[in-house]
Amino acid sequence: MKMRNTFIFLFSLFTVLTMPSCTKDQKALKALEGYWTLQYQQINGVIDTQLQGCTWYFNRCANASSASSVWCLSVVNCFSPSFDYNIEYKISDKGTKMIMKELSGTSEREILVLNDHEFRIQNNISQQGVIVEVYAR
Repeated sequence: MKMRNTFIFLFSLFTVLTMPSCTKDQKALKALEGYWTLQYQQINGVIDTQLQGCTWYFNRCANASSASSVWCLSVVNCFSPSFDYNIEYKISDKGTKMIMKELSGTSEREILVLNDHEFRIQNNISQQGVIVEVYAR
């Protein structure tokens, strides 16, 4: 009986400790869902408006089931000639990291700001010492 109570206590403690992380990740996914228009990117502190007006569309991947945790970022109206670019992504570390799976491999970005009106991520390209921040609304 004592062993059973200990097991139940440990299981409950584990559940309580791991639940907040999932909740924050899910809140970040919900906040990202929809269309975002890029305002500018900043490369090592210098503002670059080359991508201004590009649209990022965050949604559940079209080929994923409703229970799936696979989400897609579609980059539309951005490149000339026009084509859509799709990237799978997930949110981790209590809503502070975005892991993106692209053709060139997997990369991690830090979420600096995410609310109803603003989305900012930072990508540290360590080999080149480049810090890229993307601002979207």
